[in-house]
Amino acid sequence: MATENLGLDSGKPPKIHVYKPITGSGTIRVLDLHKTQSGFLECSVTQISFEEGGYQALSYEWGSLEQPFGILVRGAKHEELGRISLTKNLFDALGDLHNCPDIQSKRFWIDQICINQADDEEKGHQVELMASIYRHASRVITYLGPQSENVERENGALELLDRIASLFESEFIEIARTFPNMAVTNPRLAPLIIRRGSKSLDLDNPHWIDLLRIVYSGWTHRLWMVQENILCHNTVMLRGRRLLHWISVASIPALFSMEMLPRKELRNDRLRSFVRKSVEELNQIDAAIAYTWALRQRRDSHNEYTPFIIQRKPVLDFNIFLFSCFECKDPRDRVYAILGISEDARKLGIVPNYELPESQVFIDMSVRFYLHRQKLRLLSNLSAFNNSPDQSLPSWAYRATSRSEDFTVASNPHPWDQGNIKFKAQNSIMVVKGQIVDIIQTAAPPLSFEKGSKEYFIIQARQMLLNCAMVLEHVGVSIGTLASLFHGLICDKSWPTAENDTEAAFYFWCLYFSFANHLAIENTTGNGPGLSTKVLVALKSTCELLRKEGRDVQADPYIAMDDRCQQISYQVWTRLVIPGRSFCISGQKKICNATGKVQTDDVIAILAGGRHGYLLRPVGENYQYVGTVWTGDLADGAAYKDVSPEEVDYEIQLV
Repeated sequence: MATENLGLDSGKPPKIHVYKPITGSGTIRVLDLHKTQSGFLECSVTQISFEEGGYQALSYEWGSLEQPFGILVRGAKHEELGRISLTKNLFDALGDLHNCPDIQSKRFWIDQICINQADDEEKGHQVELMASIYRHASRVITYLGPQSENVERENGALELLDRIASLFESEFIEIARTFPNMAVTNPRLAPLIIRRGSKSLDLDNPHWIDLLRIVYSGWTHRLWMVQENILCHNTVMLRGRRLLHWISVASIPALFSMEMLPRKELRNDRLRSFVRKSVEELNQIDAAIAYTWALRQRRDSHNEYTPFIIQRKPVLDFNIFLFSCFECKDPRDRVYAILGISEDARKLGIVPNYELPESQVFIDMSVRFYLHRQKLRLLSNLSAFNNSPDQSLPSWAYRATSRSEDFTVASNPHPWDQGNIKFKAQNSIMVVKGQIVDIIQTAAPPLSFEKGSKEYFIIQARQMLLNCAMVLEHVGVSIGTLASLFHGLICDKSWPTAENDTEAAFYFWCLYFSFANHLAIENTTGNGPGLSTKVLVALKSTCELLRKEGRDVQADPYIAMDDRCQQISYQVWTRLVIPGRSFCISGQKKICNATGKVQTDDVIAILAGGRHGYLLRPVGENYQYVGTVWTGDLADGAAYKDVSPEEVDYEIQLV
């Protein structure tokens, strides 16, 4: 297949294909690729009902929006109808589809060709049909890019893929049942975990980087490709002209997510070199792909490579946040691209409309969520994003920004799970029942770090030490304060289980001393930031208090911890809920763990239909939503112990 830019080498402008309007509510266009003498790409375009089927749907990454390539469209009498411009990625895909010997039928549905991209009205209508288009396709082909020019490396990577599949495929169902837990939690899977020195799989195989390039191509981070890879009962991968099993390719991120393959040794540095994602973003991508892979594996088929059609789909807001690490060029597609795999999309009545601005799309979707559910789950989920002020959006509305904070554990501070939510002032104000229970007096800067990176760990450790010292300086050092600070770090009052405040205070010391010890070691090598006087004072005061309780603790951070304390420190470290969050002290001297850049005079609210405490910022008589806030004193409806919501709740207006 020739690779010239069709029509650009002839010395005259190419004739542009003019789309005929689509007739009928269930009508789509399909294309038939032609064999040609010239070597240029040619096709014919026909309108059919998607219910007829008989076509294959292509799932691929658009890549650059530049369209230097093209395909010639011919009519029923083989006359030239004009040229449709193509991106390079689609041009490569069409060439491989045309020449793949295992793809007999050459009839396809491909969005870039079958939808008039210049017509927003048609685009919205066709996008509304996307789920049906992919469901009724005889097969979905996910394109992983052209074959590498180095055939030896390409073959080596695919042989490695086959090797991995042969090692794990007998346990794919068990792996899917275990997800999202780590494989080590399952005695049946633990012996299969690959570690350094394993005889079953060579971690030094030079083709790992080539395999990662194949597996982590566009489909692992393009949002539209999520539902395209789920909806059809028959989905395969195409690499160059070679068909691959979907399950075997998608299993690689799933195996990394569950740590059956060692992420640090095989994935992090090698993958980041060409994917340009942080370790945390890669972890999110792996978990999201593992989720879709597990959904397709949980079926009663005897064929290991026959994925099932999902019968019960997650709701839209869950999908939006699960796949927030995926990319799309149009922010409105944050909503539209996953309607097909969201079981409540029809009930919510959301219809793709590219004639609306993104702000209106997000406001409308948010209003529908709140009114339909009468719950504040969407509001809580917004705490996991950079909820910076945006004049075009109310603070309670979804916004298409990247994830930055951890979720807190649900503490259920309000006894009502329904919010009696309503809207006024043309949906610019959300009204919900609740009460203001406290006010922020002092707030430390938010902690920001990337797990898995030593540099970020040092920064995070220093920030956490200083923030905890600030809290102790303002509130005072006591067993109760240390216990509250510990529970605030993990946003959970139930761990360590069935123990008293002294045990929780001891767990805090293990973590605090461990962080101080790490900084002290770095300082001795000349690489660390050192320990401030405030941190050393806090450490000393903590030790003095715990020694009175009979605990064997020390205050010198240059002395190594014993093994038990190190183990406790690691257990606490894995439960921390602190990235992007701030430690605060309220007017009632409560220790709080809150989202983002908290300000003095922000208030803590309990809202009906919400499972968290909420941080609000006064704006006249109204409030702006800031994020979630955790404090153990509000858990499990404690504020309503002696009163009912009818006695103390009132309407709170969010703008």
